[in-house]
Amino acid sequence: MRARTADEAERAALWPRLLEIYADFDDYRRRAGDRVIPVVICEPI
Repeated sequence: MRARTADEAERAALWPRLLEIYADFDDYRRRAGDRVIPVVICEPI
């Protein structure tokens, strides 16, 4: 697998799906303040 950080468009598309799986991510985002929580995509190589 190759791991990479999602770009802004990918992150915007994936974030709602992540919240469906684990709603506490939204609380984590709020606690992080201005810091952007990275979304990591794993792809087979």
